[in-house]
Amino acid sequence: MKEFWLRLWQEHPSALVGTTLGVLWALLAVGIGFFAAVFVLIAGFVGWFVGMRYDGDAGEWGEMLEHIFQRERD
Repeated sequence: MKEFWLRLWQEHPSALVGTTLGVLWALLAVGIGFFAAVFVLIAGFVGWFVGMRYDGDAGEWGEMLEHIFQRERD
């Protein structure tokens, strides 16, 4: 069985990840409702985005927030 999953992962990683995410999304949507699931998904992406910015070269939290919300000046 382990060989089957390893071979599947090596030959079709995108399909395996996509199927897994699709099943998780369906379970989440059925379990808590569609709009609640959308909110959870958006909140997760915002958290991921903020975390990625912090892990980058943004430095301290204040600098990171300033960097995220900075406006381009003419």
